[in-house]
Amino acid sequence: MPPCDYFISDPPFIVEFDENQHFSQPRLTTLSNYAENSPIGFSKSRWQELCRQLDARDDQPFDRDERRAWYDTLRDLLPTMHGFKPTVRLYAKEVEWCAFTVTEAGIEQFRAQLSDRLPGK
Repeated sequence: MPPCDYFISDPPFIVEFDENQHFSQPRLTTLSNYAENSPIGFSKSRWQELCRQLDARDDQPFDRDERRAWYDTLRDLLPTMHGFKPTVRLYAKEVEWCAFTVTEAGIEQFRAQLSDRLPGK
């Protein structure tokens, strides 16, 4: 399993913070091959649309987009095979994430963002 952005221990799940470079043609290809019933903590159709819109390209090294798409796929599909909740993905430009404050209200607002993406909640 490649390193992840954040790990929440209870219940166990991964949170990935996707900036624009995660929305490439190779990522669109991997998402298109997910089984319809794959448990994921984000909107696959939204991520596919962002891949089409942003069409990110990073060719240093020459296979960087492909590697990133592969690692993202591993982070999406492996955790549930080991009893974790589905990986939650957050799009960097969706919310002003750095504006959350470490107050009870700020923490609850952040939890609400996460819980909306966990299947079975």
